[in-house]
Order: sequence, then C-alpha cells, then structure tokens
Amino acid sequence: MSEIDLFAELAALRERFLRNAASRLEELARALDAVARDASNAAALERFIHVAHNLAGLGGTYGFPRVSEISRTLVNEARAIAGSPPEISTKVRSWREAYAELAEELTTGAAASSSAEPPSAPSAPRTVVLCAMREVPAGLASEVIEVRHVPSLELAKAQLKESLPDVLLADWNRGGNELVQELRGVPGGDDVLALVVGVASGDAMRKVEVLRSGADSFLAECAPDAIVKRLSVLLDQRRAAAPRILSVEDDPDQAELLTTVLSSAGYSVRVCDDPAMFESDLQSFRPDLILMDVDLPGVRGDELASSVRQSDELATLPIVFLTANEQPLTRLRTAKAGGDDFLVKPVSPPLLIATVAARIERSRHLAALFERDGVTGLLTHAVFFDKLHALWNTPERRASDAGVALAIIDLDHFKRVNDTYGHLTGDRVLASFGSLARRRLRSLDVVGRYGGEEFALVVTGVNANEAAALADRLREEFAAVEQHATDGAPFHTTFSAGVAPLNDAYDSVEEWIAAADAALYRAKAHGRNQVATAN
Repeated sequence: MSEIDLFAELAALRERFLRNAASRLEELARALDAVARDASNAAALERFIHVAHNLAGLGGTYGFPRVSEISRTLVNEARAIAGSPPEISTKVRSWREAYAELAEELTTGAAASSSAEPPSAPSAPRTVVLCAMREVPAGLASEVIEVRHVPSLELAKAQLKESLPDVLLADWNRGGNELVQELRGVPGGDDVLALVVGVASGDAMRKVEVLRSGADSFLAECAPDAIVKRLSVLLDQRRAAAPRILSVEDDPDQAELLTTVLSSAGYSVRVCDDPAMFESDLQSFRPDLILMDVDLPGVRGDELASSVRQSDELATLPIVFLTANEQPLTRLRTAKAGGDDFLVKPVSPPLLIATVAARIERSRHLAALFERDGVTGLLTHAVFFDKLHALWNTPERRASDAGVALAIIDLDHFKRVNDTYGHLTGDRVLASFGSLARRRLRSLDVVGRYGGEEFALVVTGVNANEAAALADRLREEFAAVEQHATDGAPFHTTFSAGVAPLNDAYDSVEEWIAAADAALYRAKAHGRNQVATAN
C-alpha cells in the first residue's frame, strides 16, 4: 500500500468515525442518565466509562485532541469514585457539562476539523532491489519498488557492504554466483532474496551451482517480463510469511484503524473483539505479537496477558498494551502481567509501527537463540520437524510444479572421529558442516540437526535430480574441508545422503521421511560418501 493510499484510507476511517459519533454520544448519554437516576447502578457506570474510554482513544487519532482530553478526564474521574454513590451524584452535573462539550466537538467538528492536522500516515515500506545487471529490466521500478542499479561486480560488492537491499537481482554472466556468495557472507545477508538470471535452461550443473551459491531462485532468460513476474512471486511468498499480530480490541473503529496502519507496514492482522474468543484466536492464528487493550468487556487486558504467561510456549511472545487508560495502577498491572510495552491512545501510526517492529525483531532474535542447535547453529530437531509438518500441510507447496525434496544426511563413520580425535574435535566437525550448510543453502531452504551426526534439509524449487545434484555438490565440498584434531593433525570427513522428492506417493510426513531414510541406507550400503534418491 502506498503512502497516498494509506492516507486516503485513514481519511475515510476518520469520516466514518464522525458519522458514527452520534450513536456513541447517544450511548454515552443513556449511560449518564442511568447513573443520574441511580448512582449505585454499577453496570451503567461501567458502560459510561467504556464508551468514554473508546472516545479517548479515537478522538486525538482523528484530529480531535479535545475529545480525547475530555473523555480521558471522564474515565479517570468515574474510575476514582466507582462504588461511592454519594460522590458519583456530586459529579453528574460536571459530567453533563463535559458531555455537552463532547457533543459540540463531535457533531459540528468545525473548529477542530479545520485546524487539526490530519492523521499522520507512516511511510509505506518500499522494497529495495539491488540490480547488478547491465541495465534495469523495464517495468521493474514502481511505486513500491526502489531500484538501485550497479552495473559492475565490484560496485555491487561495495554496495552490499554499505547497506543491504531487500532483493538482489544478479546476472550469471556478470558474476552473479560470486555476488550471491558475497551477500550470504555479510551479516544479515541470509534474509535478502536473491534471484540470478541468465542461467542456461539445459545446463543442470549450472543450475546447481546457482542454488549452491545461495540464490533463492534463477531464470534462464533475462526478459524483463519474466524477471518482474518471478520477483513478484518471490515477494508474495515472503509476504505470506509476514509477522502476525493479534489485536485484542472491542471497538470496531479502533480495530479497523489498527488493521489499516499495521497492514500498510506489511503485517498480517487478526482482530479479537470478544475476549471469550481470545484463547481460540491465540491457538489458531499463532501471532508473533499481541496488541492488547486494557479495558475489555468482562475482563481486563492484564488478566488475559497473565493467562498467556502461564504457558511456557508463549513465555516470550511480545505483548504490547495500547489503551487510553494511563493510570499508574494500570501501568503497574500490565507490567506485572508480563507486558513488554505500554502505549497510550491516541498513538501516532509511526510510533505504533516502530514499537511493534522493535518488539517483534527482539522476539525473533531470542527465538532464534532457542531454536538453534548450540553446536551447529542449525535448527533443533523439534523446530525442524515443526517446519516440516507446516510445509506438508500447505497445499500450494505440495501442488507446486517447482518441487520440494527432503534430504537426510549422515556423517560417515562419525563414531570413529570421536574415538580417534575426541569429542571436542567431533563437535568441531559438526560445526563445520553447520557452517557450510548455512553458507551454501538458500534462505528458502530449511536445514536442521536430525540427531547426533545426522542432519535433515528441505529444498524447494527443484526437481528430484536437481535436489540430488545439490546434495551431491554439498557432499563434495564438505569432503574437501580440512578438519583438524586438537594436536593440529589434518583429516577429512564425508557424508552420505538420501533424497526423497515430495509427491503423491506419500500419505504422511512419516512416509516421506521413511523414503529419505531408505535412500540414505542404500547410499551407506553401497560404500558411503554418496547420495541416493528414493525409488
């Protein structure tokens, strides 16, 4: 979404807020009348607080700061004397005066609308493409794509060291493989999409070389239309894995505002408007962050957060509170409940996006520390199989013409390495394989430690022969790595592998794994240090 589109959507939401203002005022008036008739009516007072709370959060966001100010005062005063009918009775008159001022602000909106700044739109994120080709393909640059053209290999390498793009577009005939390898060696380079063009369609080994360099995809042709189309597919795949945000918000206008702003920044947002559905949404949506209001129907947001923190699995899930309730006690409760941040409505879109991005980035960094095997730096057994099952359950992956293949790898005679050189040296050998796999495999591929000296990897976008060739080149490169014992003595280690392409022959993940295992056993039975493909 462009900044212009986002601004238009925010403006439309503001107009809708003004159209709905009358119904909000009517609801507030009914609650206030009920409180005036019976100061002990706790339900009416709670409804009065709830409506005013929502207005406090929305007013300033849509250019009516006075609405937020008045509403917040009403909420704080009502909360302070809740349960004390005599004090409530003395406040009714001033609350009616405040209500009259609210009605004036919202029904006419003349002074506020003409003088207030429109809701600030965050800069819509643009995809930066580093184009290391002779010329930029026609149609590549667009409103959402910024192209940085570097015609030479050396300039491209220098650019990568200065700042990383979102996408690297490289020409095979102009050092594309070398440039991709350079990219993968730069901190953060694993997160950049890499597309290499000019790869001859009939040259299987060249394709394998491209994939081995760490490219995410390749094209035989340099036709602009084909390049733009392939990049679009790759970017769509990346967006499909956008961070997920569960917004626990019962006010529909506020929920739509949050969804609009966060979606513009590339996040996938689900709204939970009923606290009774919170647990269900948490389990089905599996968010990367919870954006939680404090004042919800029948429950406080900090109480829901406390329930989340009871789960070991969700202990590190970021929770950001977004509320118009800024009382010190509320802040204390949210902190005790395990909240990671506390934002007060109205919040500017840029601040909201920056806070969400920072919390998700830190959470993912911590998750990576827990998900990675300490010796090899690869995914742990449990995490790898979670990802394997997730891929199995994705219909488009199974139906993909590009293909998906599973490889199981076993280091040959590894017990002999431990017995001869010691376990410390054995760990260094395992670490060297992990390092090689991380450098040579693509960001789209999944590789983990299967157990002991066994590893497993899933490669996408290749057929059975290409997957086997990719594993074989990895085998050759690992065999060439010079290992060293603690006394400095050099030696070499090899591995065997079994590859099983994903197809309709398998009815379960377990059958798919069994096929790769059977191929591995054949490779070992035929002398080891080789790759076998499932029948």
